[in-house]
Amino acid sequence: MVRFAKPWSLFNQVGCAWRFRYTHVLGRPDVGPFVPFAQKPRTLPVLLSPDEVRRVWAAVTCPRDRLRLRLAYGCGLRLNEVLHLRVADLDRARGTRWVRAGKGRKDRGVPLPAGLLQELRD
Repeated sequence: MVRFAKPWSLFNQVGCAWRFRYTHVLGRPDVGPFVPFAQKPRTLPVLLSPDEVRRVWAAVTCPRDRLRLRLAYGCGLRLNEVLHLRVADLDRARGTRWVRAGKGRKDRGVPLPAGLLQELRD
């Protein structure tokens, strides 16, 4: 079975070939910029239903890993941000978890659900 590239990817490969041909082979660099590129279509992410989320949590047997998974889901954290959680990053008074040097090396505060705060205390 032959698998073909996605339409936008194939279109861009052909466009690059035409740009190369015009610019380097035919010596016409003035034509190359007019060869269009396709953009990858943006799709919405697939969301899990609340029942599916509960089943994922129930499938994790280790309490520490389940808490990490719930923390990632409840606060919208990335894997690296969950793995580098420190007690000093929890602001109990405001119900906030501070993410230090997250994506883009920026600090940000994310709301911490009350149920997770109690589990973290335990």
